[in-house]
Amino acid sequence: MISHYDRTPERPMAFAPEDLWRGAWTAWCVFMVILLSAGAVLTLRTGDIAAAGVFAIYAGLIGGVVALVMMLVFAPVAWLLGRALVRVRFIAVHIVAFAALGAAVGLAVLLIYIAMGADASSMLTSGWAWAVMGASAVSVVAGWARAARRARRSEVAGGVHAWWSRAPRDHDAAYEDRTLDS
Repeated sequence: MISHYDRTPERPMAFAPEDLWRGAWTAWCVFMVILLSAGAVLTLRTGDIAAAGVFAIYAGLIGGVVALVMMLVFAPVAWLLGRALVRVRFIAVHIVAFAALGAAVGLAVLLIYIAMGADASSMLTSGWAWAVMGASAVSVVAGWARAARRARRSEVAGGVHAWWSRAPRDHDAAYEDRTLDS
């Protein structure tokens, strides 16, 4: 019997909940690397190593918690977006859709800062705003790519992996492998 999460010719981009969470955690990690790297570069440009250390601590704590909350809030949205695209074969459509979701996450963070009292006109026109949305978009696409790669791994025979492969999954072989493993 074919599971709701199995790929079929009609559902070439099906995925399971574990793929969603693998992608979500990847997006969080990529965002943190971008945040800490960008912060380190910007503060080290001033020549103040102590400021770079303080920034890393605050950015890691505050940015990490904010990014974690946003990941948990937007994971169901990513699930719905993935479900909406389950019949779409073209990878570019998925990349654009998940990049837009990532930019929306970044915009949501900016709107939260504005709601907390930040100046809206300077916040939305600053380079920082574009950097947050760009980093969020890159992070979400990286999370999608890892999730899609892992979800498609079972389709490729012989353990060789190509996440762009369009080969349909052999459901008989998958069933036989499951019975042999148990």
